[in-house]
Amino acid sequence: MSTPMKADRVRGALSTSTTPDNWVHRSAARSLPEEEIQAYLGFYPTRESRRPLVEWARSLPLDGEPADVAERVEQYDAWLAASTDVPKLLLTFDSSPSLLIDDRMAAWCAANIAALETRHCGPAGHHAPEDQPETIAKAITDWAAHHHLDAPRP
Repeated sequence: MSTPMKADRVRGALSTSTTPDNWVHRSAARSLPEEEIQAYLGFYPTRESRRPLVEWARSLPLDGEPADVAERVEQYDAWLAASTDVPKLLLTFDSSPSLLIDDRMAAWCAANIAALETRHCGPAGHHAPEDQPETIAKAITDWAAHHHLDAPRP
């Protein structure tokens, strides 16, 4: 399944030379208090501690590489398209190009993912829960209740 996401857009974001403090300061639409910023930065005090973030980003399957990851994503894409019995929820936001889910991508998801419901949650930065915690919680809670996913399990 081919998405409208442009590999060069992702590569451009990954090639930007930034540090975690830059990421955090620009990641929410609202200004985060210093104690919240420190909660993010505390995990990445050194260059070496940030290596997993870089390695994760480099493993994104852009233009079919790395091949093993691209194959796994293709298998998951096929499941998403065929699994009509499994409800899925896509939360969308405006105001942040770093979220990668713009109107075009959301329309692609709606056309290609079976049993998908979309809830728009308003303006947000990359770390949307920092900007819209109550809206996100309500959207997920309402969706789960609608599909009886909030019932206790035997």
